[in-house]
Amino acid sequence: MKVDIETVDAVGRKLHIALPANDLRQELDRKLADLRKAIQLPGFRPNRVPISIVRSRYGKQVENETIWSAAVKAVEEAIERHQLKVVSEFSFEPDPEEMSLPAEGDLRFTARVEVRPPIHIPPYNTFAIDKSPVNVTPEEVEEELESIRRSWSEFKPIEEERPAQKGDSVLLILDNLEEDQTSEAQEVWLELDDSAPPELLEAAVGMNIGSHKLINLRDKDENEIRHYVELKQIAKREDAELDDAMAQKIGYQTLDILRGQVWNRMIEQREQEQKSSQTDELFDQLLERIECSVPDLLIDRALQNMRSHDLPVRADDEARRQVERMIRREWILEEIAEKEGIEISEEEAAANARDEARRRQEDPDEYIKALRESDDWDSYVNIVQFERIVDLLIERASQKGIITP
Repeated sequence: MKVDIETVDAVGRKLHIALPANDLRQELDRKLADLRKAIQLPGFRPNRVPISIVRSRYGKQVENETIWSAAVKAVEEAIERHQLKVVSEFSFEPDPEEMSLPAEGDLRFTARVEVRPPIHIPPYNTFAIDKSPVNVTPEEVEEELESIRRSWSEFKPIEEERPAQKGDSVLLILDNLEEDQTSEAQEVWLELDDSAPPELLEAAVGMNIGSHKLINLRDKDENEIRHYVELKQIAKREDAELDDAMAQKIGYQTLDILRGQVWNRMIEQREQEQKSSQTDELFDQLLERIECSVPDLLIDRALQNMRSHDLPVRADDEARRQVERMIRREWILEEIAEKEGIEISEEEAAANARDEARRRQEDPDEYIKALRESDDWDSYVNIVQFERIVDLLIERASQKGIITP
């Protein structure tokens, strides 16, 4: 096999390939001989069909299959031999179905591929992020405990017959009259105090059990939405005491143990939020400082692929910019993974999945089985690799205002 590589542009390459036609003819003859043994034609005993008839009936089809498989194999070998970092599927010029084996010499064709351009990663310590230790104050822990305490409050229905008044807790039926008719009404508890939405507070005060009204409520965009409101119950909130007895209801032996668990959970949440922010900061800086051109062809293909999977895609320059950033980010990740030798084996991915399942309090084997059966395993392995790369970048990046040597 002979291969000549032509550089078309920053990422485009043409592989001009020549395959010995004699080798392909030998492969074609072998396939026709195998087919002769398998087919049955009227008037001929098994394995007695003349090869000329087999060639006449099936020759062109088998020749096309032979050329196609040989062409694909040749391109894959050329990519591996020349260590091309291909970022798209290859295409043929001409199409293998339009090729025919020459009487002598070589079968010549061209394959077009796009490759990842050279990417230079600056020293990791030149990227600066906020690496300040996270903290949760005792006051914040007590606020969270107070929220937990209120969530364990009980609502005791009032005994007297009277309208709802400020200070009550009421159970309302809310039905959005402008949504799809298949949507169900919701039951919500509402504190009739200044924390309640003004429209609901005004509507509920003075209502009797079983009475209803039509009111307008504003959505997040300040649009007025018509609602049906019915008062189902009037009650008084009886707050739980913040003590060992309440902690035991939740599943902890003492209030101090619950307080410690709340602190741990809040620290873990803050660390996750910080890592998310650090990741965004790092990739903003990487994309700003690393120059690499993404051809319109790759952006068009990515957008087309998104639309084929029914993903919402805006038809404007902003959508193209986002896709361009997504492709560049993927290339940068691949470059760092290759540079640092970050590969995730099946064993590492499975061990990570088991740890994750235990944190979720799920059965590790069932968790891995579900990932594999839903065809999400490859995506999961990529996520684990992404996390390893991010951890390395965060570790080696500098604290804002301080350049780490």
